[in-house]
Amino acid sequence: MAVTFNKKSETLTIRIDARSRFGLDILGRLKRRSVSELVLDEIREVMQRELPKHSRGGKQVGLMDAVWDVFEQDRLVKLALYDPQLLTDEEQKLWRVISEDREYLPKRDAPNFAAIRRDWKQIQQRVREYEAASTR
Repeated sequence: MAVTFNKKSETLTIRIDARSRFGLDILGRLKRRSVSELVLDEIREVMQRELPKHSRGGKQVGLMDAVWDVFEQDRLVKLALYDPQLLTDEEQKLWRVISEDREYLPKRDAPNFAAIRRDWKQIQQRVREYEAASTR
């Protein structure tokens, strides 16, 4: 049986003045690249330069490289471990449920990613239940 994967990318819409858009078009022609490719390269360069670095395995690693994962749940846990102050309010609630359960976090820096992914809907439900209980 053949397995097919869809190549999925995200769309970002921005407002830009006409002069800047024209400049991007000209630059794209000059470099023989699409405007999307030009912008994406610049975004990646800024992220590499501006996002904090963390030590992993004795070397400095950019935050994106440290926390990126194809699974949303794993990204949240890695971000919580590397830079918890960057979590949104909703992510903080999810992390609280995860971090208080020894099945999900048996040791401080050793999350059980498989259990978190398996129980993700239940973790989200517990957050909703805690929110409902706090508004009574």
